[in-house]
Amino acid sequence: MKAIGIVGIVIAILLRLLIREPRRQTALVTTTSPKLHLAKQNFLAVFSYIIRMRSFWLLTFSASLRQLAGNVFGYYMPAYLSTLYPSQANILSNYGIIVGAAGSVAVLSGGLLTKLLWPRTNLTPLYLTAIGGMISSLFVLLMIFSLSIADGSQIRGVKILYGTMSLAYLTAELWLGALNALIALLLPPRYKTFGLAIWASTQVLVYSSGPEIIGLALRNVESGSVDYLRIVKIALAAIICVGYWACGIGLLAAVPLVRRDLQGDFVRGKVGRGRKIGFAAFGVVLVVMVVVLFICSIVYR
Repeated sequence: MKAIGIVGIVIAILLRLLIREPRRQTALVTTTSPKLHLAKQNFLAVFSYIIRMRSFWLLTFSASLRQLAGNVFGYYMPAYLSTLYPSQANILSNYGIIVGAAGSVAVLSGGLLTKLLWPRTNLTPLYLTAIGGMISSLFVLLMIFSLSIADGSQIRGVKILYGTMSLAYLTAELWLGALNALIALLLPPRYKTFGLAIWASTQVLVYSSGPEIIGLALRNVESGSVDYLRIVKIALAAIICVGYWACGIGLLAAVPLVRRDLQGDFVRGKVGRGRKIGFAAFGVVLVVMVVVLFICSIVYR
């Protein structure tokens, strides 16, 4: 991690020093003082725009649940598998190889499928994310219970694990990139920067709660113990399956809304009072959840 991190920092510094982006729209801002005012106006305009959209927040919340499940997977699955298969010395290195190979193939395949089907429909990312996640959750369950399926045999269990893990990643990671492209399509050019920032930051606030929830459940449990395995097994199975299926259902429900939003007729509409109250309530709940989990993680650590 240190080697990769140092190399990344060095490359980032070199890129910053040697490569410059061309200045764009320089005529719009002539002095420094109007910049913050212009940024504030743009942000409010973007926020007003996405509130009027029918599908944006359903897409965001659905993707957040998917990211929450994926975050829990990445945070706890390696430790769980190494504890479940103590006799397999190379399980984590093989895990990394499968994640890198199968995940990369899946991401590129998702982009290719979206490209090939784009002339017929631009909703392919929704179906890839929804259906792919639902199918992947079944393979994740087989991963989690692979040792039980193999009747306690470490050798047979790890074979089941590697096969189902590969299939889980091949079906789960089709959505990365493709869904972001659809979100970018829904936003006009002048709103893309702030719109995508709101899309990403909301997901971060939601999915970061996943590991904290499991961490609170494990605060009095010794790592590697029987109780640890039991709690992590239940938590992984429940959170990943619920997250993947809730995301899938939400995205499928958003299909007709996305079709209507792509027509752009909502731009001329006004934001109703009930809609404003609903979004404000969601924001308050989200902030309270983040603060409570943050405090609990400090108090019970």
